[in-house]
Amino acid sequence: MKISARFSPAVIAGAALAMASPVCAQANLAGHPVPESTASPDGDLRTGFAQSGVQLEAESGKTDASITFSRTHDASSTTHLFLHSWSVKVTAPLGDDETSADFITDSGLSSGATTAAFNWSRFSMRRVNDASYADIGRVLAAAKLACTRDPTASQASCETATNESLRPWIPATDLHVVFPEIPADHWSTLWSATATLGSKEFKFRDPLSLVEDADRQTPFSMSVQFGGAPQGGARWTDGWYRGVGVEYGESYEASKSRTLCNPPPPSGPQECFTGAFGPPELDRDAVIFGLIRRDGLSQSFGVSWGLQFKAAHDFDSEVSGLEGTVFVLPNAGGRLTGGIRFKLQTDDNDDATEDDNATVGIFVGSPF
Repeated sequence: MKISARFSPAVIAGAALAMASPVCAQANLAGHPVPESTASPDGDLRTGFAQSGVQLEAESGKTDASITFSRTHDASSTTHLFLHSWSVKVTAPLGDDETSADFITDSGLSSGATTAAFNWSRFSMRRVNDASYADIGRVLAAAKLACTRDPTASQASCETATNESLRPWIPATDLHVVFPEIPADHWSTLWSATATLGSKEFKFRDPLSLVEDADRQTPFSMSVQFGGAPQGGARWTDGWYRGVGVEYGESYEASKSRTLCNPPPPSGPQECFTGAFGPPELDRDAVIFGLIRRDGLSQSFGVSWGLQFKAAHDFDSEVSGLEGTVFVLPNAGGRLTGGIRFKLQTDDNDDATEDDNATVGIFVGSPF
């Protein structure tokens, strides 16, 4: 199993789906608009939604190209923001050197298999509380009463206090009622489900007759994820998104390469072949994973950035892995998105396979 992470994914996602405008570009979250510059084919760090676009990802031994089509529906109310996203992501390998179709954590298949990933996501959060005069009066009355009961406060000053001077006696959970620039203390939530179906033809030779043969397999995966981020800061993106998920998948791996020869002929050279002998082997993955992510803006350089860290464990192969991704997101005037990704994982429980414990890759994409 290879540990990796594409938001609806990547992961994680069809061309029949209509291309939508940038995800959440016009939505107002907790009083702060979500700019389209943070939405990318690799997944928006705030909502987790993939945006329509193209992407190229390369690491040691493999290169994938993908195209994503997405559509977002706004079902918001006066008190809550509800966004639903549907997407399809088609991925194909560039080259035919891959012999396996191992899964990537959170819905996807590695290079070597052409895949289509279908994703549904639901993002929700409370809007800034547009408090009524009754709510404001209730909070200020309680604050004034707390002020008069405070032996360190001047009774006269409590009676003539302004909203700002009463601030020390207003509970933190009620500050947003009187001061609208302060978001209410709550969490945004994200539900996500992804199903991925792949296709890969494996070429091999019969181990007895050494005759060429081929077998086309259809690996698949299914995953669900739930997470959220606290929205009580000065800007809700200051908080870290925390998510957990599970995934089950079935993939196939080519037989280990070896060399076999036909019996020596009475005369002439002996015929030998090197490659896979026998059909591909089934590989099941039962994975639990957790992730955190955050985006921000460098005040010194004016460059948007994003971070994601993911840990996963496959109960079938007993492999554990850690992945870190650094997103270099565009600023308000840019459209190109990309970053660098590193992966570390433990050895699997099969001594016959070679373990790739550390890899580094890059990805670059452009939304449309």
